[in-house]
Amino acid sequence: MQRAEQLMQCTSNVHIPEDSLKPSVISEAFEARALRLVVACSQNISKAPNPEEGFSELSAELTEVAIAHCQLIVVSKFIDKVQGDIDGMGVKEQLHALCSIYALSLLHKHLGDFLSTGCISPKQAALANEQLRSLYSKVRPNAVALVDAFNYTDHYLGSVLGCYDGNVYPKLYKEAWKDPLNESVVPEEREIERLRGVSGLVDLLWFVILEKRRREMGEVEDLADERKKAQFDVEAMKIVWAGSRHAFEVADRMAHLVASDPVFRKDNRAMLSRKELFRNTLRKAAYAWNLVAELCLSEEEASKLRFFMDEPAYTSLHWAVFIPAIKGQGTEEQHQKWLTLAYKMQIIGCYAQTELGHGSNVRGLETTATFTPASDEFIIHSPTLTSSKWWPGGLGKVSTHAIVYARLITNGQDHGVHGFIVQLRSLDDHLPLPGITIGDIGMKFGNGAYNTMDNGVLRFNNVRIPRNQMLMRVSQVTREGKYLKSDIPRQLVYGTMVYVRQNIVSDSSCALSRAICIAIRYSAVRRQFGSQDGSPEAQVIDYKTQQSRLFPLLASAYAFRFVGEWLKWLYKDVTQRLQANEFATLPEVHASTAGLKSLTTTATADGIEECRKLCGGHGYLCSSGLPELFAVYVPTCTYEGDNTILLLQVARFLMKAISQLGSGKLPVGTTTYMQRAEQLMQCTSDVHSAQDWLKPSIILEAFEARALRLAVACAQNIGKAPNPEEGFSELSAELTEAAIAHCQLIVVSKFIEKVQGDIEGMGVKEQLHALCSIYALSLLHRHLGEFLSAGCITPKQAALANEQLRYLYSKVRPNAVALVDAFNYTDHYLGSVLGCYDGNVYPKLYEEAWKDPLNESPLPEGYHEYIRPLLKQQLTKSRL
Repeated sequence: MQRAEQLMQCTSNVHIPEDSLKPSVISEAFEARALRLVVACSQNISKAPNPEEGFSELSAELTEVAIAHCQLIVVSKFIDKVQGDIDGMGVKEQLHALCSIYALSLLHKHLGDFLSTGCISPKQAALANEQLRSLYSKVRPNAVALVDAFNYTDHYLGSVLGCYDGNVYPKLYKEAWKDPLNESVVPEEREIERLRGVSGLVDLLWFVILEKRRREMGEVEDLADERKKAQFDVEAMKIVWAGSRHAFEVADRMAHLVASDPVFRKDNRAMLSRKELFRNTLRKAAYAWNLVAELCLSEEEASKLRFFMDEPAYTSLHWAVFIPAIKGQGTEEQHQKWLTLAYKMQIIGCYAQTELGHGSNVRGLETTATFTPASDEFIIHSPTLTSSKWWPGGLGKVSTHAIVYARLITNGQDHGVHGFIVQLRSLDDHLPLPGITIGDIGMKFGNGAYNTMDNGVLRFNNVRIPRNQMLMRVSQVTREGKYLKSDIPRQLVYGTMVYVRQNIVSDSSCALSRAICIAIRYSAVRRQFGSQDGSPEAQVIDYKTQQSRLFPLLASAYAFRFVGEWLKWLYKDVTQRLQANEFATLPEVHASTAGLKSLTTTATADGIEECRKLCGGHGYLCSSGLPELFAVYVPTCTYEGDNTILLLQVARFLMKAISQLGSGKLPVGTTTYMQRAEQLMQCTSDVHSAQDWLKPSIILEAFEARALRLAVACAQNIGKAPNPEEGFSELSAELTEAAIAHCQLIVVSKFIEKVQGDIEGMGVKEQLHALCSIYALSLLHRHLGEFLSAGCITPKQAALANEQLRYLYSKVRPNAVALVDAFNYTDHYLGSVLGCYDGNVYPKLYEEAWKDPLNESPLPEGYHEYIRPLLKQQLTKSRL
């Protein structure tokens, strides 16, 4: 700061990409950014009635100032290290490259700070990105050697995937068979255990004891007080969240049915062994199936019952993937045979696509299905270890059948990957059929969590199936072995994938809303600091830093809910079109579901983890519900399409749309905004006051301009490459950002459409409008660098957006608890001591602690063998 005057005035001296490698240039940019941010905050604080009030109001911006300062320290120390004496051929060069990558990647991530403070220009930012790509290429040949330099043993790493010799797949396969579930080839559970009677009485007595204890300890009133502040009709918001009164009534009824039945208890999952956990899941699934029959539940009610059970199980894959796959890709004859059995659960199915060596690259699958005309059969075979089917849920111990994806081979010709219905286990004794090796792949991340699911490994040794078990809606193989294609487009195979992905988007709002419900309720209960005169400490939710992290996540939960509703409509629309042999909208539907699956699942996984951190140390406890929720949810970022791969698919769709702009073919659907390409490439935002950012037209134009300009820039840069594929590969990082911008535009636009529609209930529309604005402006703040570098808005308009955002947080604050109450989650479904409806957190935390098996005895197991001898040894030595 000794050079404050110079740093407040200087502009970066970058003219070519290589200038970004100069330590002096990097240091100056980071110093200028840190200083200008702190000066801006200081000036804004001075405008407040008093410094403390100004500090409180600007606490979110001040955290960004602190981050900028700390990043400057790390960058400067990295530079110091690189500029010192370093022995070894090429070592200094590699560290210099890593130092530059660290600094330039931070610059890219916080581009909004650098641009809005005038430290660099948009052109210089582009040069930095160009240099960053060059550095990635430079580090690539040395990547493995650079991590080898950590000198970690395989024992210390404790990872099959990171083993030194790289012999990953045989080790994964070997580890799978060590799981306790694979000690027997047949799951232990086959019968329904009805836990009523005695266990129900015990639960009731325990409940009475706990209630008495709570009364003795005293109830808290924080959440009750918060609910009195609500400025809207909570019951009406529940209807909006559910989608309709009918949907609300079904969900409410099924949620309370599950919550009131002791069979569905789940608070002990984290303490169960893998075998106990799996057995428990089988029991619940069987009990639920009988309950559906006893109560004559509709398909909609049964689906909601399984949802509120909140237990990953083989039934999810059977109903959500196996059945839709047969529906979408099977013929009418196949429907009649297989769906009849599947609906009655006389067979149990899964979806076997992913292999040990291939996931996202479906075309690279190795399993083969070779047709033999002599017997009119396909021979399903796993020719390599890496062709083992790996990860399908329900496969490990339960499924009797699978939709298996394999390379179709007829007369020596490979026709690519097709689907086949393959029986895996005997319907008499459940043992694997001849030629089939099958088991569970082992423990997954988290206590309890997804370990209730028997994700499986499957290998085929020349297994024969009848020809009519190939899914033949799109293509057929005749009795003579001739391969025939129908008039239905090959993309129809993606129908099941589209269906599953649109469900995933809807589920993302459920998972994120659970996490934010817990975090907001607990933030209203938790009190820290602020008491100077003996009065109660401040509620954590009143701190601006907490609000700036909580409320965008709350807004995101609602945003994802509404875009999920739109996707369901879109899927129904395309299904009707397909039935009428209209296939023109398939590419857009595929791109939309792929992109929104990627966007919402990434944001939700990150959001759940953020909620855990927002709950402080208690958020780390399993009883908070957040660790298990994260562990269950985070695989969503990978399954049904790796999120980065999906974004690149969206990017290809966008590049094609851009290439057709001059052809007279008008963009439609989610790319309709591209019809105004000329205007959006030139327009500047019409924001003059903070309130202008509340206008939907202004927000939409900013997001449309950003999305279009990023896509056009990518298209132009691809055009400069030797060939399109090379350009696409080189610019893949920028293309994912363009895809994200397009998908965020979709979510923002659908949220705005929802808010502009008819919404009943006092104050409901106003609250949704505030949340919509928070969602959009928090995205603008997070991606400020893109909006500024693309010229969509100015730094002054960005400052006005931040000002409006702070105001919106204050508007939402008194309604925060009521807004999460509108999710209508039972305490059972929420599964969190921190998020309980009555807010009586601390007595419940205390009670939960004593339920842990370690507290069954005052002396731990192993005391006499290990602790006592150690203590006696120390005692003896002390006497000497």
